Amino acid sequence: MGFWMGGMWGGMLFGAVMWLLILVGVGFLIYALVQRWGDPKGRMPAEADQPLAIARIRYSRGEITRDEFLQLQRDLDSKGGAE
Repeated sequence: MGFWMGGMWGGMLFGAVMWLLILVGVGFLIYALVQRWGDPKGRMPAEADQPLAIARIRYSRGEITRDEFLQLQRDLDSKGGAE
């Protein structure tokens, strides 16, 4: 009788571990899909926003003045280069 009880508990433990692994796998899959196809804003500038992002970086480094940055921003906005 002890043999059967150990086998039953072992099977239940194995089943519980398998369900846990399946749930973790499904959760990871959902997370990966959301990261891949989720809203890209905030993670990487869109292709059209890259010139403005470069201008911001140059301004923050002191490579261009505030007036030059504002002029670049106006130029890019008028051409649809930034939102």
